[in-house]
Amino acid sequence: MTGHRARVVAVTVAAALVLVSSLAGCVTIPTSGPVEQVAPRGADSDVLPQVTPSGPREGATALQVSRGYVTAMRAFPVSTEVAQEFLTDEAAGAWAPGRRTIVYSSLTTVQRDRNTVELRTRDAVALSARGTYRPDPGGRQERVRSLRLQRTDQGWRIAALPDVLLVSEGFFEQYYRPFDLYFFTATAPALVADRVWLPLGDELATRLVKGLLAGPTRWLRGRAVTALSASADVGVSVPLRADGVADVQLGQEAAGLSATQRQLWSAQLVWTLRQVSGLEGVRVLVDGVPLEVPGTEPVQNVTAWAEYDPSGPSSRALLFGLRSGRVVTVESDSVTRLERWWGSRDAGLAEVTVERQLNRVAGTDSARRRLLAGPYGAESDRDVQTWYRSSGTLTDPQWDRTGQLWVLERGAGGTGSNRLVVVDRGRPRVVPAGGLRAAG
Repeated sequence: MTGHRARVVAVTVAAALVLVSSLAGCVTIPTSGPVEQVAPRGADSDVLPQVTPSGPREGATALQVSRGYVTAMRAFPVSTEVAQEFLTDEAAGAWAPGRRTIVYSSLTTVQRDRNTVELRTRDAVALSARGTYRPDPGGRQERVRSLRLQRTDQGWRIAALPDVLLVSEGFFEQYYRPFDLYFFTATAPALVADRVWLPLGDELATRLVKGLLAGPTRWLRGRAVTALSASADVGVSVPLRADGVADVQLGQEAAGLSATQRQLWSAQLVWTLRQVSGLEGVRVLVDGVPLEVPGTEPVQNVTAWAEYDPSGPSSRALLFGLRSGRVVTVESDSVTRLERWWGSRDAGLAEVTVERQLNRVAGTDSARRRLLAGPYGAESDRDVQTWYRSSGTLTDPQWDRTGQLWVLERGAGGTGSNRLVVVDRGRPRVVPAGGLRAAG
């Protein structure tokens, strides 16, 4: 490029889906390793070993019953049926393991007295009832959870226990995967991804649909909406037929959706369920009768609703890049400096991203500590604002199709940890995405 080396960036609108998927789409607990894009994984339980734990043995001690209970929580397909056999009838009826899943890196059982056994763990990850992933910052500290046991006619049984499902790191890595629930932004007809971690198995499609009906998780709440509410969740089931079609069976409320709502709900369903391996199509049923969706066949192909692609329409050919900290446009074999402030020496950027509609430009300053944003035609630095300041290093800023700005923050607060930051109209917030290590 005529004596100068220009670093070129394609103008693509990387939606939250693309950014989060590429950073947290690993099949192991994401604590380190290069950033990789992985293919969606779905209900591939047929290639995973089944795990059927044994129930309590006759004459087992309180400690043995406690250890058997811990082992029984690692059943696959994921189930607590055998684990409940280690509990008293009353405890089994009250136990609510679905409230939280703890992934531990180590676990030991210690008998404190005749009726009490302690489960001592080092927790790596906590999953909410929705499957939201949260690394445990205190993972190096030992956590103690107590089991209270009592004698019954069947022998020792657990009478009091925490409402939590405990699984090992190895089990989690083998049987859980990240999936995206797709919701519409509150301000535009565009899909955004809401990442959750779910167990594989025959119930995966049902879990995904239940997640949609429950609405956005906490970090998207108020910013995204669903076309069908949780009241349609009554008796929902999503069996996968031999021909690869998922029958989404919903309650009567779905029949009351308008034509537009049916289309939007179908887009959410198809985009969410296409992650299930082997799925070819989706059919929505209400009381066993196919729901009429304008413009579609009863069985909707998994490639349908491309107009709502979270990554936006196909990118235009215009490219932007940086040369000596200035924003440039690249066409064929020519490089042209952008007019006004973004193309001036004062810009001094390390990285740049341009909104698809050419409304705004954003970038990191030369020290990679500040995230700058302003109008495409900014005349001076007075038109450019600092949207975020970091004590670490900022890299890879990206606009999504909803107008939010995403950036990866490395080493924030001197901790060496990495996190995603999303800025909406100058208001930043941290997005939980597991442990990350940026590539390069």
